[in-house]
Amino acid sequence: MSAKKILIIEDEMVFAMELKKSLQLLGYTIVGVARRGADGVRLARETWPDLILMDIHLQGSMDGIEAAEKINSLYSIPIIFLTAYSDDATVSRVIRTEQYGFLTKPFNDRELYSNIEMAISQHRTRKKSHVDATVIDSMISLVSDPIISTGISGQVTRMNAAAEELTGYTQEEMTGNVLWEMMDIRSGAITDLMQDIQSNRDTVLPIIHWPDRIVISTKLRGEVATAINVGFIRDPGSTSIRELLFVFSRPDSSVPDAMTERKDMA
Repeated sequence: MSAKKILIIEDEMVFAMELKKSLQLLGYTIVGVARRGADGVRLARETWPDLILMDIHLQGSMDGIEAAEKINSLYSIPIIFLTAYSDDATVSRVIRTEQYGFLTKPFNDRELYSNIEMAISQHRTRKKSHVDATVIDSMISLVSDPIISTGISGQVTRMNAAAEELTGYTQEEMTGNVLWEMMDIRSGAITDLMQDIQSNRDTVLPIIHWPDRIVISTKLRGEVATAINVGFIRDPGSTSIRELLFVFSRPDSSVPDAMTERKDMA
């Protein structure tokens, strides 16, 4: 396995050389050392490292936080900030960059190594999650049946155009809200369904077929009866469920009177 590549952006050259030596002893490859933010942005483009160690206070007109924001806008590279002191205003600016770490000088090799490895791991996980989310978005957009995805507790994460048509809600209106509260799924059906999901969450079943039609409350069409299946999206290499895919059938008509009566009696 090739050594991870590190770019150092640090204007104190004595410290930068000591840092370079420490990183090499830890098994990393140093792809460059820059003293100015603009040079760091250029080297990030040319070397594309696995991680950047960025001093906050740099020579020139661009400080480390501005350089990080520039790199963020152009490339996908995790950054750990380095500083000799950390006032509240600086910390607030660092937080807004959504970077992966903050080391206050002086620090030891153990702190350096653990922060680098954690940052690279978190970045790879975040990239994979973004790719997975993009794949899921593309998949459900191509399906003609209404599909709504949620977290394990029911908060809506995405829905396709067919689901917007069925429910009368836009994705923006639904996202973050609990599915069965927004759609008023009643008569105990959702409780039974979620119990089914919980009991099957550690099995290899890819989908639960719910046999009974359920009643949902839509924004524009009132109450409708629909069938529902639930699929699982699991974490890679794990039985842990990350998301649920609720797949609805397209209703042919409004809720029959008999179904309404049974619901009212519940």
